[in-house]
Amino acid sequence: MARGRELKAQGKTFQQVFDIREAEAKSGKLKMSKQAANLQVFSAAAENYNPATGEITKGHYRYVVYIPWATAASTGLPAKPEAAGMPWIMDPGTHRAHIMIDPPSKD
Repeated sequence: MARGRELKAQGKTFQQVFDIREAEAKSGKLKMSKQAANLQVFSAAAENYNPATGEITKGHYRYVVYIPWATAASTGLPAKPEAAGMPWIMDPGTHRAHIMIDPPSKD
């Protein structure tokens, strides 16, 4: 992720960042995890965040499990969500392959 932020700070487009990181991962220059890695995101709209207290209301979780090079076939997951909140694999077969789990918002 740090490499992506670095390239973005250099003014690279999303596709340029993707292509550079893909090439670096394939060449071994960019070291990728040999096992799955988890990211949990809790976010909210700006109006639901109080910077003075750090309090967030109406927040929403999203879960991401990074599995470089994984595919729909290797995971048994669909390549797009089949229903709200169901897991699916995004960017299959690439360095950026990851399982997305985006529970439906309760609001």
